[in-house]
Amino acid sequence: MARLVAVVVGLTLVIAGTVHGQDDDFPFGPFRMYSTRDDPNGAVRELRVQLLLTSGAVQDVTNASGAPRRAELEGRVGDLAAHPDEVAKLVPFYVDHASGPVRELRLVWLIHPLHHGRSSSPRTSVICSTPVVGRP
Repeated sequence: MARLVAVVVGLTLVIAGTVHGQDDDFPFGPFRMYSTRDDPNGAVRELRVQLLLTSGAVQDVTNASGAPRRAELEGRVGDLAAHPDEVAKLVPFYVDHASGPVRELRLVWLIHPLHHGRSSSPRTSVICSTPVVGRP
């Protein structure tokens, strides 16, 4: 009898989560990352962390060792864009990976336009940036 009650409660939670839940309710809510798809004629965004060097070159440091992971930053992108002082706190994690003197750290969306499900040349859109002062 206890097993039957547990099964009924579990199924009730799964059904309620499926109808009203979000990713945070997993495993009782849908894991939307795997249950949805992108519009084949839309665009896919990818967060990148870039350093603008004093030479004018741009260096991608998104996957720098010991730095916050891209998914962690994507979860905070709204807060980071609204509070530049928070972006400045990221500088120490990335600037040591630079191949030269750094002028600016910036977060950008790398936007891949889709046409019939195929990606064309990506474009970038700067979300936020912070000057790098007193660092190599």
